[in-house]
Amino acid sequence: PLDVHLMVDRPEFYIAPFADAGTALFTFHPEATNHVQRQLEQVRACGMRAGLALNPGTPLSYAEEVINDLDMLLLMTVNPGFSAQKYIPAATKKITRARKLLDDAGSSARLQVDGGINLGTIGAVYDAGADTFVAGSAIFKAEDPAKAVQELRGACRANP
Repeated sequence: PLDVHLMVDRPEFYIAPFADAGTALFTFHPEATNHVQRQLEQVRACGMRAGLALNPGTPLSYAEEVINDLDMLLLMTVNPGFSAQKYIPAATKKITRARKLLDDAGSSARLQVDGGINLGTIGAVYDAGADTFVAGSAIFKAEDPAKAVQELRGACRANP
């Protein structure tokens, strides 16, 4: 499935074109639009699942009022901009709070993390409650990407 994370202003202009391109999950940042709930509704009306992405400095409260409209909550664990950044350790507490928010709401939304995910960080992130991971450099810079994926999965299984 095609999962897109748009880091653009006015994501509402891109919802229909990405739906037409076959996107399954459309994620955007709340700061990029005036009407978050309206955009989440539009994403679903176009046949896609809806995700909301929060930067490290964006309060979790941005997701509280729309938590039941989400199929995924994405927490950035680095400041957006470039690949291979180091995981921000303070993000772990935010992941724990996000997991509680989702669980308390009875939400089945995925909790995804993006940034600095590698063998040294994925176990703690998994333990904190994340269930979906973006691990670009850890995989694509590995000598054997398939093995790197298996090792990352194993690190989660090792932390039940």
